[in-house]
This record gives sequence, structure tokens and C-alpha cells, in this order.
Amino acid sequence: MHFQILIGNDRFANVIQFLTMIGSFTGISMIAMQLGANRKEQILTVLVAATIPMGILQASTTQNDYVVTFWLICLVYYLMLLNKRLRITYTLAAGSSLGLALLTKATAYLYAFPFLLYFALRNLKTHKFRSITHSCFLIALAVILNLGYYIRNLQLFGYPFGDPHIVDICRNQLMNAQSLTSNLIRNIAIHVALPSKFVNTATYNVIKIIHANLGININDPATTFSTTKFHIYFSLHEDFSGNLIHLILLMLCSIFFFARVKQWKKTDMVSYYAAVSGGFLLFCLYLKWQPWHSRLHLPLFVLLSPFIAMVLWRSFNPIENARLSSIRRNSIFFFSIVFFLMFTCPPWLFYNWPKKLVGPGNIFTTSRIEQYFSNRWDVKDSYVGAIDFLKTKRCSDIGIVLLGEDDFEYPFVVLIQNQVSDSFRLEHVNVNNISSKYSDVPPFDNFNPCAILCVNGEGDNRLLFKGHRYVKEWSSGSVTVFARP
Repeated sequence: MHFQILIGNDRFANVIQFLTMIGSFTGISMIAMQLGANRKEQILTVLVAATIPMGILQASTTQNDYVVTFWLICLVYYLMLLNKRLRITYTLAAGSSLGLALLTKATAYLYAFPFLLYFALRNLKTHKFRSITHSCFLIALAVILNLGYYIRNLQLFGYPFGDPHIVDICRNQLMNAQSLTSNLIRNIAIHVALPSKFVNTATYNVIKIIHANLGININDPATTFSTTKFHIYFSLHEDFSGNLIHLILLMLCSIFFFARVKQWKKTDMVSYYAAVSGGFLLFCLYLKWQPWHSRLHLPLFVLLSPFIAMVLWRSFNPIENARLSSIRRNSIFFFSIVFFLMFTCPPWLFYNWPKKLVGPGNIFTTSRIEQYFSNRWDVKDSYVGAIDFLKTKRCSDIGIVLLGEDDFEYPFVVLIQNQVSDSFRLEHVNVNNISSKYSDVPPFDNFNPCAILCVNGEGDNRLLFKGHRYVKEWSSGSVTVFARP
């Protein structure tokens, strides 16, 4: 929003995620350093993070998964510094990072909790009163940053974290060993898809058998979001792509880590690995399975990059070869990992489904307007046609009614601004949810549109708003334009 206000358009809207990705690389290398990584292990950490498929895809979106990743990394880094020395500047930084992470995305509550718990318990033994003071100050600062959000939600919903109905839809209704196991399996399975329907079907059948033995439905509504169904399919889409190579590396490194766990006890790696894993367990315990969980897992994969890099380097680097010097062995191993990880990137880098860099329909040959509809080609003609009609009416005060569960709104804003008027006003009308109580207060009380856009209002020939009658004058697909007679 700030970029949009500063430059007057949305050309830099995707830059936010890209910049936070760069910031995440810097932060995760600093976390690796705190864990005892040498220079090459820090470089490998950044390389592992930079080649995460979902991370590559998210870096050019207008979503917020890399933003919350960045703030969580900042939180973890400053907590690690606080574990070594309690300083008010570190507490200020950690509290601010936590507050901004929570304000960005609610999954931060789940991912941050194990790190906060470890910080509190570790320092309580050694610093006692000072630890309690710093912990309370840290939490208070995070709450203050979110206070406006909490108050507005309390005023509207009577609940500080948003619409209770939405929270209930996303929250597991069943919390026991079976539901946790089911969600663990299904969340991990998101990342195992291959470009082979046969393999994916076989994997799905195995998971279905496991669920049958657990005595739980694989699509149990109590643990599965809305009407979605569990499935496994390979995708290069920014909402659904998995991180197979990184999952394999993580599992491989976990085996070597536990096989030599004693040598890691002198570092903070054991507690760090436990905290990240604890966040994943809380995620699976609390949230229903959703098809797009892969992008919500992005903070976990980035946070685990130091673990993968350091365990990989220290487990496989000592290659016995008398003819090669130690430096030469290190270089061969280092560049082997570099080339392997870079070799896996191109499909996600160049063939991101909504924003392809090469091939038919790439971003360089597709018009800007068409790119707004890259995820919903089916509604483009209706949206463009509706605004073309409004242009002939010379109407700049426009109402909008969205009757579907996932209707596009922003393309209307862009199309109206580009084709109708720079000084337009677009407001929701005939709102039928709890926020409708604000329709009679300024600045909404004096809004009298000359036309109303209605999405998914099939069959209606007229529409009433504030006692005024609007009649259908244009319709195509899911979009209808009502205007005053």
C-alpha cells in the first residue's frame, strides 16, 4: 500500500515479497553464524534457502508468506542474541519482530511459540527476575503493535483475532493422536508430488491405507478445510508447489543429525531444530489440512536451511582421498552442492504458472491487464466488458456487490482507474455480513452510486439500495451492471 501511494500505481506491489526474501537470506545466514556455521556453511545456508521452490514462486507474488518469514527470522535471531546476553536493545528488536510477524500472518503465533518458550525457560534458570522482565517487555511490545488490530476486531466481531466463524473453519475440530498423525502425513505429502500421475496415485493410495489403519477418514471434515479434498499432484503454481528436493535433504540430514546428535550438543542446533519442529507440530495440531499449505510452510523450510547446510557439510564433507588436499576436497564438495541445488531451480524460476518467464503466455508477451487475470482467465471478458460499459455511462461513483465466496475485486479497481476515471469512488453496498453496521456512518452514509457492479448475482433484474431502484443494463458471465433508470 505504501509503494502504491508513493508512485500512484501497483507496479512495485510485488517488490515487497522480493525485498523480504533478500532480507530473509541475510537473516538466515546470521542465524547460521549464531549456530556456529563457518563461512562456507553460511553460503550453503543462503543457497538452500534461495532454491526452495515455493520461495522462488512467492518472491514475485503480492502475498505475505515471505514477509512473515522475514519477521520470524528477525525474531529468532534476536532471541538467540538474548540467550547469550540480556540487552534491552535485543529485547526491543525481538518484540518488534514478533509484533510485526503476528500482524502479518496468524501462522506466526504457531511458529514463534516454541522459540519464545525455549527463551523463557532457558533464561529463567540463569537470570530469573531479569528474564521475566525481558520476557514481559517483549510480549508487551508485540501486543502494543497489534493493539489496533485487536481492538478493531473486538469492536466488530467481539473476538480479537478476527471473524470467529473463519477461525472455526480453519481450526481442527478434532485434536488427538489420530488427527495429528493424519495432518502430519498430509502436510508432508504436499511436498512429495512428482510429475508422474502413476507415482502420485500410488503415494495417495498408500496414505489412504495408513488413514484406514488409523481409523480416520482421509477427508474428514473435522481435519480438512471446507469442501477441499486431499490429493497429490505436481504443480508449478505459486499456491500449490511442493519442495520435494528440500524435503529429501531435510529427512536425510535429520537421519545423520540423530545418528551423531552427541557432537551437536555443544551447539544450539538441538534446541533450534526442536523449536522449528515444534512449530510444525503445532501447525498440524491446530490447523485443518488445506491444499495451499505448502506456501504456509515456507517459514519452516527457510528456518531449517542452516540445519540442512551445516549437517550436510559436516556429514559428507570428510571424503577420504589421499590424492586430494583438504582444501581441494572441500571445494569439490562445496561446488557439487551448489550446482546440484541450482540445477533443480529452473522449472520454478522460468515456468511459474501465473508468471512464466519463457514460452507462450510469458510475462513479456502478455498485456498487463491480462496478467491481472492470470489465475482466473474465465472472468476476464466479463470484468473488462463491464468497465467498458461503465465508461459509456460516465459513471465514477460505483457500488459493488460480491455474492461469491472468492470473487475478484481488485481488477475492478485497476480497470476503473485506467478506463473510467482517476477520481472514482468504489464502495461495497448491500453488505449482508456483520460489518454492515458501519454502512450508516461516515463516509459510507452519503454514498449514492450511479451504477452498481454485481458479481455472481445471476437472475436478478433489479437491485435496491437506500430506497433507490437500480435496473440491469448490462450482463456477461458472472458480472451484472445495474444503473439508475
